[in-house]
Amino acid sequence: MSTYFNCPSRSVIDELVHISTMLMSPGHGILITDESPLQLEKKLEIFGIECSEEMRAQYRNMLFSAKETMSDYISGIAVHPEVLDQTTSNGCALHCQVRRKNILVGVTVDKGLVPILCSYGEFTTQGLDDLAVKCAEYKDCGCDFTMWRAQYNIGEFTPSYLAIIENANTLGKYAAISQSKRMLPILEVDVVPSDDNDLERAEKVTETVLTAIFKSLSDHHVSLEGTLLKVPVLNSGSKCAKRYSPGQIAKATLRLLRHTVPAATGGVILHADDNTEDKTLCQLNAFAADPSPKPWPITFCFDGTMQSSIFMAWAGKSKNIEKAQQDLLKMLGAFSQAAQGTYVPGSMKSLANQCYCKKPLKAFKTKPAPLPDDCVKYEEISRPPPVLAMSAKTEQPEKLEIEISKEQTIANDPAPNLSVENVEKVENVENVENVENVENV
Repeated sequence: MSTYFNCPSRSVIDELVHISTMLMSPGHGILITDESPLQLEKKLEIFGIECSEEMRAQYRNMLFSAKETMSDYISGIAVHPEVLDQTTSNGCALHCQVRRKNILVGVTVDKGLVPILCSYGEFTTQGLDDLAVKCAEYKDCGCDFTMWRAQYNIGEFTPSYLAIIENANTLGKYAAISQSKRMLPILEVDVVPSDDNDLERAEKVTETVLTAIFKSLSDHHVSLEGTLLKVPVLNSGSKCAKRYSPGQIAKATLRLLRHTVPAATGGVILHADDNTEDKTLCQLNAFAADPSPKPWPITFCFDGTMQSSIFMAWAGKSKNIEKAQQDLLKMLGAFSQAAQGTYVPGSMKSLANQCYCKKPLKAFKTKPAPLPDDCVKYEEISRPPPVLAMSAKTEQPEKLEIEISKEQTIANDPAPNLSVENVEKVENVENVENVENVENV
């Protein structure tokens, strides 16, 4: 195997390490506002807000124009490419408001999930075709990092080897292209639990997935110092009989990360969504308070599923902007405390916790189109054959005894009376020597 290849230059690596250090500042997280226009309109519709491009711009402007103290809690904001073309009422670009607060801006560059052929409900991510051109444009617009999402579904026979290798190779190519344009890649690895898997099953699946991903990063000569990993905390399925405490989940997740994530990695971004803000904050606080070794910096992300109280406070009205911004800063401050292990359980009381059921928020996650009916599913080609229990008594000896008794009856009667009833008996006997006598009937 040839060992001659080109690696990223030292100037590129130094720039990526500088971006990584800024994003992983202690006590700072990343605000995720990368919803597509369709996803954001679904949110607006649920909260009774008018769905239009103008309202999408107003909502994002409300987030980005918060007070300067927002930079005390977050170090970066991930946006959808649509945001880079939107402006405020005075003609200023929306994302420029964030950059003035010394907050880095990133953009989600993937183009969504597509089904893998002949798989059992598994997907890969598309968007590599013109990625290099897009990254160069985003860098010119002032963006410093990119995000790419890969999804793995935990099931009885999933994720399959095909899905693991396909997504790992795609992530490796994406990271190499992003770093070549001097933009830090954030690998968003989304391992979706099934209804009944336990914590041990989730840990084993995630370990296998992350091992393949970092092998692919090495094959594509990606600089780990200039790469961040975004993963969800391990959790069991909703119908699992076992229940785990935040401390147990934190220990299992940190053990998994130490087994799979090299120490040279720039950092780990944890995604926790435990139905309510307070439970999520308690989960993040458990990670910070856990004394287990952490060879890489760890921070949090504040994504769309945690922003329901902000929608409720804003309600699409200009007079409520300041109120919604105060709620946002309050929420970010609590997440910053949890990232440092100083959050007091029960101290965060948001509007969503008090009067809103978050089950409808599950619809925010875009689900790819189902597979066609005539597609061969992975279950049909890989499911092992059922194992039948062996009975104590088989039917074969009885059949042999009946055949032997019939042959003895025919042999004892040299000139059998071959009536119609006898013919029916002869038909069930194999290898009868007097078959010629049947022709006379």
